[in-house]
Amino acid sequence: MNLFHVGLVIVTIFSAVSAQVKISGKIQDTLLSAERNPFIINDNVVVPAGQKLVITKGCVLLFKPFTSISVEGSLIVQGDSENQVIFTSEYDTRFNRASSQFPNPFDWNGILIGQNAGEVHMSYFSVAYSVYGVKSYKSDIIIENGVFSSNGQSNISINEVMINVADGIAYSYRQNAPLTHNVKSIEEKTYGRSVTVPGDSSVTITEDKKPIDWYKVAQIGCIGGGSLSLAATLYFFINAVNNQNIYLHTADVAQQVTYKKRRNSSCTFSIVSAVPTVLFTGGAAALFILEKRESENKKISMSPSFGDCNGFVLALEF
Repeated sequence: MNLFHVGLVIVTIFSAVSAQVKISGKIQDTLLSAERNPFIINDNVVVPAGQKLVITKGCVLLFKPFTSISVEGSLIVQGDSENQVIFTSEYDTRFNRASSQFPNPFDWNGILIGQNAGEVHMSYFSVAYSVYGVKSYKSDIIIENGVFSSNGQSNISINEVMINVADGIAYSYRQNAPLTHNVKSIEEKTYGRSVTVPGDSSVTITEDKKPIDWYKVAQIGCIGGGSLSLAATLYFFINAVNNQNIYLHTADVAQQVTYKKRRNSSCTFSIVSAVPTVLFTGGAAALFILEKRESENKKISMSPSFGDCNGFVLALEF
């Protein structure tokens, strides 16, 4: 494999992973499937009356500040136990490693279901870092194994009544049926990582480019360069061994001189080509360590800090 082929492979890899899909505005009947994650909600998304939005397992929707999904038509969320549908802030570092800040409650508005909405059936999904999570003015909705975390005002409210739903615990709701809790936390699930929209969808979609992960670029470059230099080292080493064998087993003095020179040249080239092999290998290892260290630094600390709770007040009456 020459340098052209290595470069072609690198370009192909990054062109395949760099696209983002942005969604905004009113949509018609639309299906989202896990083939090209994540979706970026860069403005309010509205499902008008008579239209349906279907979101299949593994989809990841990242919401920009002050955005939401408003449902006047139908909303079907079809996650499963292995691949939830994710509704979260664009700053959520679990799904957006390029985020320059940590996610917080109130980052985006939430999912609003109108009083005259059609069918609403949401199963195996997660809503995080919103204002009101799922806010429904319609009682006959179905929620199965929804997981809520770090929502600012509430996790679920039905007709302006907030339902007490614990963070991180799978929760189900159906009108006139017992409410259930599943103790399995969202952190134990596996998430799908891709999404697509059919070509005939009327949703407003724009293509964007993800920030390039330069650690990955440099690592791939080091690995490619190291592989090429290692192949060259092996090639010259084998030539040196072959020339040495011929030199030892030939009686012709002139041929001995020729093969001795070839042996020495091959040894020199083998040593020279081994140097970049070591350098590229060390560079790839160093980049891997640096990437891991930066990833650790971006993790949210779970240690208590000032302001985590308000404390208590002791009132004395006489």
